[in-house]
Amino acid sequence: MNAKTWLVLGASLGALGVAAGTFGIHYLPKYLEAAGAIAALAERQQWWETGVRYQMYHALALLGVAWVADRRKTLPPNLAGMAMFAGTIIFSGCLYALGLTGVRVIGAIVPIGGVLFIVGWMMLAVAGLGLVEESQQQKLTAREKLLRESKPAADEAAVEVPADLEG
Repeated sequence: MNAKTWLVLGASLGALGVAAGTFGIHYLPKYLEAAGAIAALAERQQWWETGVRYQMYHALALLGVAWVADRRKTLPPNLAGMAMFAGTIIFSGCLYALGLTGVRVIGAIVPIGGVLFIVGWMMLAVAGLGLVEESQQQKLTAREKLLRESKPAADEAAVEVPADLEG
């Protein structure tokens, strides 16, 4: 995948996160009241809000993945993006389902999304280490190039014979 894909996915998750947050505040209480589940409102809203919060965190993280993937076209940024995206679908998606239905067995799946988040962050760290190494290598290469370019000029200056010494 490329940086554009991660940028689009991150921005889309962000937009959907705002929509989910709006639903959770304005419509979830009405939905639960109509379903006769008003007694469980606080707990189910908390699940919903946690899903929204982690979706927004990882929407922003995918924007970071896009930035890294643009600079480092290797596997680690893509693995980070895949893990974070899948983690968001599983973690936040299950919390949304839990908030809507109250079916607690869904909660058993949520930790899988959490593990994927951790994997995603670790892969982003690996990608970041590679960025630092590449940046240092580019600086060394640039210095070597400057030295090579300036060295012939210094050699030519040393070979020149001043006009007053010419015979």
